[in-house]
Parts: sequence; structure tokens; C-alpha cells
Amino acid sequence: MGCHKNNHAHPCQHSSSTCSDSEFILHKYIDFPKLTCLNEKAENSCLKIFTRQPKSIIDAEFVESDADEALLFFIPFTGLVILKSIIIMGAGDLTEYPKTVKLYPNKEGLDFENVEDFEAAQTIDLVADVNGLVKYPINVCKFQNVWSLNLYFSHNFGAESTKISFIGLSGEFRQAKKDLGFTLYELNPNPSDHKLEGFGSFTPQLT
Repeated sequence: MGCHKNNHAHPCQHSSSTCSDSEFILHKYIDFPKLTCLNEKAENSCLKIFTRQPKSIIDAEFVESDADEALLFFIPFTGLVILKSIIIMGAGDLTEYPKTVKLYPNKEGLDFENVEDFEAAQTIDLVADVNGLVKYPINVCKFQNVWSLNLYFSHNFGAESTKISFIGLSGEFRQAKKDLGFTLYELNPNPSDHKLEGFGSFTPQLT
């Protein structure tokens, strides 16, 4: 299947009102001790929105932005994953629901001062999803080898703060982190480590 160049996604409706545990299989591969959310009002409130299913959500439990409406998640994984779809549920008044999200795979060190300097791999226009029925498809071609993911929520539907009660990530797990270092090394090999017998080491010249 070919890759789509359009960075915007359109929502799809679930056929039922609940989601199976296996649908959010990527959650078990999140490196939770390293997961962060910039501008969250309550420290570590972001952790709980990845650890339950939509059917078990209590509206009183959510992550809320503090100084303004923006939230910036950094979600590291314990290995390489393929991201295929995402569900985002808001909380509180409908005006507090997130309106857009920008996705940045494998971009560490993002903050509110530099995030706009980078082009998002995908931007999704969100609807006010109350029950977790809206699944947003991901451009899989751009999310094949993901070891970390940033989610940038810049706007909501008009409130002073943004509230999110659940983020669901579905896809496939590819490779454990213990094998990841060698994989990344081989994607960017050092020419001096690859010697031709009888010729010694060499450094290719680019022309």
C-alpha cells in the first residue's frame, strides 16, 4: 500500500462503544518512568490517562493544562513500534476538549520554545470525543520505527485550560530496546568499522 503525502487525518467511528484491551497494545510498551507532560497542572497526572480503558474512565481523572491551553507529551517506548491509530478523549466542559494535536516521532528535547520550529509528521483536527468512539488513523509510512512520540496539543475549543482523560495508542511492537542500540547503529554505520580485506579501513569521499 502506498504512502499518503497528506499530513492531516480524518476521524473514523468505532462500530461499538467499548474498546478491547488488545486494541491499545502499545500502552504496555510505554516507558512510564520517562513519560512527561509539559504544562500539566498536577504533577504526574499524565500517567493515569494511558493506564486504563475508555470504559473505566472516571471524568474526575484527567490531565489539565496549567498556564494556558497547551500540553506537550513526551512518550518514550521500550523498543521500536509502529503507530497505526490514536484515540483522544477530553474531559470537563466541551470547550476544554483539545482541538488539534501534532505528532512528532523520535524527536527528543522538544519544549514550547522550539516545538513550532519543527514540522509535525502529522496534524490531526480533533472532535469533542466524549466516549472514546473516534479513532484517528495514522499515516503509517511516517511512523514505522518509533521509539518515542511527542503529542502537542496547542488549542482547545475556547476554554482557558485543556483537559484530556484518555489517550489510546494502537499499533505493533517491533523490537525490544535491548536490541535497539545495534539496530540504530547499523542504520548509521561508521565506515571505519567496515573494512575490506586487503584494503584496510577507508573513508568514502562524497562528490
